[in-house]
Amino acid sequence: MRKLDIEGLLGTDLMVVGTNAFVAYELACAARFPTGNEETEDFDMAWCRGTKASLVGHSAIVTGRKSLFAVLKKPGLHLPDQPRKPYQAVNQTGYEVELLAAPARIPCQSLSL
Repeated sequence: MRKLDIEGLLGTDLMVVGTNAFVAYELACAARFPTGNEETEDFDMAWCRGTKASLVGHSAIVTGRKSLFAVLKKPGLHLPDQPRKPYQAVNQTGYEVELLAAPARIPCQSLSL
């Protein structure tokens, strides 16, 4: 998540959602969520509407920013040969990033980091 922020993708092209955004959700609805749900080993993101960011680099020339895959490769992520989870990238310490997209928006195809 830190690398995405350094590259200028968070807040403009990608938004943190899920458990990492619980504090923001609590502030927005003026409520407290039950404790115990906020500890996870991953983070979730959503594309911001109107983003010019690219998943694989096609818009990097136009925007002057790195693609999502280029930023994710920096910490040493690779796509292992996992037929059951072809969407999951893993780094050398075992940290997992799942690359998911709505099927209607992005056709399913093989991509390599």
